[in-house]
Amino acid sequence: MDIVKNNIRKIKCFVSILLTVIIIFNGSNINCIIRNVNADTDNTETQVLYFIDNTAEKWISNDNAVIQLVDNTNGHISYYMNKTDDYVWSVNVPKSAINITFNRLDSDKKIQWNSWSAGGRDNNNTYYADGAEYGHWDIWNSEAEENYFHAGDIVYLDLTEFKVWENDNALMYVNFTDASKEQNNDKDIEINNTDISLYNPIITDYKENGYIYAYIVTKADEGVDTLRFWRGNTKNLWNSSIILDYEHYKSGYNCVNVNGWDKSGYLSKKEYEINDIADKDNDNVSDYLEALLGLDKMKSDTDGDGISDYDEVVITKTDPLKYDSVKEGISDADIDSDNDGLTNIEEISYSTNPLMADSDEDGLNDYDEIKICLTDATLEDSDGDGLNDGDEIILGFNPNRPDTDGNGIIDSEEYVEQVVDTKQFDENLYTDNIAEPTVLSVCAKGNVNRNISVTEYNGYLKGEEREYVGKAVEISDSNMKSGKLEFKLDDLYSVNSYNIGDTTTNGLVICYNDGSNTEPLDTVYNNDSKTLTADISKDGIYFILNVIEWLDSMGIEYNEVPDINNESEMVNYSGVTNYKEIEDYNTMKNYNEIANYSAAINYSTTKNTDIEIKPQTDIVFIIDTTGSMGNAINNVKGNIINFVSAIESAGIKPNFALVEYKDITSDGKYSTKIKKNSNNSNWFKDANEFKAEISRLNATGGGDYPETVIDALEMARQLDLRSSSQKFFIVVTDAEYKIDNNYGISSMSEMIEYLVNDNINVSVVSDLRNKAVYQHLYEETGGIYANIYGDFRVQLLSIASKIKEETSDGYWIALNGLIPQVVKLKEKPVVNGTCDTDGDKLEDWHELNDLKKTISFDITPFLKKLGFPIEVFDKTIPIYGYTSNPVKVDSDDDGLLDGEAIRNRKGEIIAPVDSQPLVQNGTKEIWESHILNVNNKIIPNDYYSKKSDGELSDYIPDYAKDALSAVEKKLADELVKILLKLRDPVNSHSKELRNAALFIKNIADGNAEFGAYVLRFVYDNQRMAYHSQPDTWQRNFGYNDFYDEIFRIGSYMDKGRLKAKSDDKEYALWIWKGDYWNLQSGAEIGLYEYKGEYSETVQYDAIDYEVPMELYLYNYYDKGNIENVFSWKPIVNQWWITGFNVKYTEPDPNKMVTIGKIDLSEHKGLYYSFAKSTKYQDIEKENLVFDSVNKCIYVIWYNEEYVK
Repeated sequence: MDIVKNNIRKIKCFVSILLTVIIIFNGSNINCIIRNVNADTDNTETQVLYFIDNTAEKWISNDNAVIQLVDNTNGHISYYMNKTDDYVWSVNVPKSAINITFNRLDSDKKIQWNSWSAGGRDNNNTYYADGAEYGHWDIWNSEAEENYFHAGDIVYLDLTEFKVWENDNALMYVNFTDASKEQNNDKDIEINNTDISLYNPIITDYKENGYIYAYIVTKADEGVDTLRFWRGNTKNLWNSSIILDYEHYKSGYNCVNVNGWDKSGYLSKKEYEINDIADKDNDNVSDYLEALLGLDKMKSDTDGDGISDYDEVVITKTDPLKYDSVKEGISDADIDSDNDGLTNIEEISYSTNPLMADSDEDGLNDYDEIKICLTDATLEDSDGDGLNDGDEIILGFNPNRPDTDGNGIIDSEEYVEQVVDTKQFDENLYTDNIAEPTVLSVCAKGNVNRNISVTEYNGYLKGEEREYVGKAVEISDSNMKSGKLEFKLDDLYSVNSYNIGDTTTNGLVICYNDGSNTEPLDTVYNNDSKTLTADISKDGIYFILNVIEWLDSMGIEYNEVPDINNESEMVNYSGVTNYKEIEDYNTMKNYNEIANYSAAINYSTTKNTDIEIKPQTDIVFIIDTTGSMGNAINNVKGNIINFVSAIESAGIKPNFALVEYKDITSDGKYSTKIKKNSNNSNWFKDANEFKAEISRLNATGGGDYPETVIDALEMARQLDLRSSSQKFFIVVTDAEYKIDNNYGISSMSEMIEYLVNDNINVSVVSDLRNKAVYQHLYEETGGIYANIYGDFRVQLLSIASKIKEETSDGYWIALNGLIPQVVKLKEKPVVNGTCDTDGDKLEDWHELNDLKKTISFDITPFLKKLGFPIEVFDKTIPIYGYTSNPVKVDSDDDGLLDGEAIRNRKGEIIAPVDSQPLVQNGTKEIWESHILNVNNKIIPNDYYSKKSDGELSDYIPDYAKDALSAVEKKLADELVKILLKLRDPVNSHSKELRNAALFIKNIADGNAEFGAYVLRFVYDNQRMAYHSQPDTWQRNFGYNDFYDEIFRIGSYMDKGRLKAKSDDKEYALWIWKGDYWNLQSGAEIGLYEYKGEYSETVQYDAIDYEVPMELYLYNYYDKGNIENVFSWKPIVNQWWITGFNVKYTEPDPNKMVTIGKIDLSEHKGLYYSFAKSTKYQDIEKENLVFDSVNKCIYVIWYNEEYVK
């Protein structure tokens, strides 16, 4: 127990030292330090310049304008000015800058609105903008400087020349006014009976060597600009010193020297060093820090509330100067700050966190752990069985017994039946979904709700097929061995009944895909609850498939009908249905009236054959239903119905869609509508259902004669058209068109351009008077024109010929997916062929996995799950495997192209070729934002100035200099070994240290310049962010996991690593992003080489060379709002590339996206080692893209849970 107490005391002392160091760095001398840093950074004398809006209207700051200063004297270096108030901007520039230009930019810094050419500055410091692009120079004295004493300033009283001031056991005081005995008629001042506005003395008991006293300005003193020292006793003040004002203090005069009784002496500049770690009351808060905070250094509990000063400052965050700072009348010790049932003083005694109801974050609050469960409230897993205490309670285990039932299996390895909380389900599964997952129960190890993920699957395997019912669900990290999944169908979804021989089926099957193969599951449908349920056993993708519609869409056709009672005869279900005739469409009120039908099935005895892949066609009718169509509407409906029947008779089975439009300028902005089928889908696969929908159209509304057809065309274009399908739009209207639309399209020509780019054929049925009006539309898209008042069915039938012509002009295949994905190639793929259907510079055969293997997708299991009485079905679908999609330039829609890199105007790569074209490396929105950023902005590529090798400022304590100044490599190695011995005690008290670290961070906030100086970081040439330099002291200290653990104690960081072996050496690629204290938002990438193992910790050295690197950091707020935090493409090679933008003061690693590049073209062996490695830690393979041509590694790192 004594060892534990000693370790705790060592940790507390360490924290106290840290607090002291930070307080010193934040004291009155910080401005002097910063000034020295700036001067030392580039040996250039600098000056603050101001830009002031002097216009009468004060308009310059409107629209969140940014002011840029361009220093034309020194190489046209640009600076973004800081806005100090509504009308004033400032920035620090070289004093030699005389020829200046000020630019007014938009908030994205892309567009220049105004410019002021401001040459001839002379000795002036302020440019007054008097008008749009004119103004004048003048001198302005900024009131921003705080001319008063600040907390942490240290002032001294030196009695060496007049020691008799200490006679009569005199006490030394400081009084923050200029009052002397003259204001009291030259009489002694009675301390308790005087005007406190003149005399409010504070004892100065911080005595240094000899006759020197020190006083540390406290937070309570801050804001005054004058002081005197006094001598006296506990009742009276006797004599005063001369005045020390802040003007002299900031000039370095920090000491009052006394050489006479009253107001006699002089000011001097002293370099005393106070003992800043002394602790007279042994409360683990140094006397210096106590003085700064106004605490009593002789009392460990200044306010007598029962909690020590240290615990109040570091642990409870209460006011150590107030007995009842949380709630009046209740001491800070007796209050329950986190409402967990334990008082603050109880929590301190139990070593729990009084600010966290659940200190160890195990799911049980501290009171329940200590008083009820009798578990350790500081350990998440009290019995060490691998389950945290809260999970053991939830699962019915004993958190104090690793094997609760004594069966020889520890609790974490037991399988437990449990229900997944719907909170674990992706919210997208409950938006616009006709089949919502409602119940998921599993038999799994551990608390499944801690790790399981249930998300919508939209990956490349899903394709564009329309036979899915609802959204696909991906289950991961469940650790299950069995389970049950239930889907609830929407009330609007119509469940059909298919009568096939002696079997009735609804056609719906829940299917499972493991990433390669799809398996239909035994599915139970409950008609009362409209739920589908299946037993499951693995993580993977689950979806509902309408098997009947799927087979129908594949166009499976058979001829011969065998005797289904003869089990020896091998038969095949065709999936083709002949529906009952619908004689009167106008009298049909609800299509559900014909939802139940009998299907005549055609069979064949052909065995072991692959079906022929049928073409896909999407036909969209875009029909004007305004009042003027009243005379034509019946003719229109009849002709369209006949056309659809003729299309069917021609053997073409398209999907139909129907867009009804009017005039959005008179019938309402959203009067254009897409008609839905009985299952709320945009597409009608059943021609009879579509004809029924056509028959229900009525002509009403409208205003003036032209209608808004462009709005309807664009709505149709934005439907979920299949990329490989033949696409036909048929516009039916009796009127001309208006430009008005909801999509910002400026003309019909622009609309036509979109349609042509998407290979959409548009035909127009209208009055012959309008033929010239629509001529460009139908001619340029390859359509026809027909007379709305005639028998236009005959003319439209030419579309059938065009469909057959276009579908035969190519080669249709099926790609592997959840179900076969039908696509059209330009020609049949052959080995070494040159055809490139999608134009991505990869030949089709190559994208089809070099045609190495074609598999057959067996439909038999799906038909059996529907309850068919036939034992064997031998029809299969030929499936091509593929490494990338031959009809898509970006197979996985992640923004990276399959076959070529995206380059900037200079031909430099800004987005690499997708090395994993079937795995999303980022999102399309991320890459689009990055490409836009790199293309449209000047990326910083050099340091603003080179860091000098001078010593740190004299204001930094000696021990800080010793710790932070550059050291020899051998000495650094020894220091690392010593440091690693502290790993266990530091981690065992990480939460206590975290509280202290966060306290330090709060009081250190804002001193980015000093932090950068100590770390030897400098600005880039656009002063966007701070960056490390290759030759820096950190290089000698390498890296290890303990560094991450230390940083994690006081900050919020994401880290990741990939290890690889090359030439018998082990290397690590390390990446970080997150909160960097007073440097705020930042990111890093570093290359390291294995050094050895010290104190059971692996140590890495920095590599001994540099390579070209780039680094970019973004904040992802949503798909449409991705903000660049910094960009950095240094011309100097790096081993460790970093960036820190102090303007982004709320860093959240969950919202951050890091994009980086490491060029290993000169180290090809190392590149190949990383490319082949599987040793990923805290990052995934999809976070890296390997450019095998240029031997570069690209980092695309983000939190998938937050970035969607």
